[in-house]
Amino acid sequence: MPATFAHVWLSRGALVAAGVFAYCAWLVFSMDRASKTNHVAVAFNLVFMIWAVGASFWYAAQDASSALALYKAFAWTWCVFPPLILHFTLRVARFRVFEGAGRLPFLAVLYTPALILSFVVPARVLADPVYRSGYWMLAIHAVPSYFIFVAHYLVMIALSVLIAFVQRARADDFRTRRRFTL
Repeated sequence: MPATFAHVWLSRGALVAAGVFAYCAWLVFSMDRASKTNHVAVAFNLVFMIWAVGASFWYAAQDASSALALYKAFAWTWCVFPPLILHFTLRVARFRVFEGAGRLPFLAVLYTPALILSFVVPARVLADPVYRSGYWMLAIHAVPSYFIFVAHYLVMIALSVLIAFVQRARADDFRTRRRFTL
């Protein structure tokens, strides 16, 4: 397969993004190694880094079968993004759910759907990729598990945005408002 603009530059761009995520993870960790919020931010950046490394490979895949294998191998990252984002937002907002006996059950409820979807999405949702615009694009089966994945993604991201918006509106000082804006 001939090298195309998308094939070459998307792959290289994904590697650059992986480097940026790795740097951000290191930067956050080096700021305060004891902070639980920073631990979540490090995990968030590492998952994004792993996703970007995977993207660099699937953009450069030579055939549909290797692209599908790569999509399936890294599909778990798509499932883990939403709870990590919500977890981070809840930590930054200082929700009390992380204090006391309710912490572990809450984390189990937060991450269990991602764990289940990490197995279901590659097995049931992903279809043979389609070659368009110079690389193998992901294709999906429109099955119920796909719509469960989409709902999981949208609900957790929407909750994160809503929590950040509410916390920003309640903030008394400029620095806190700006933190929630970011």
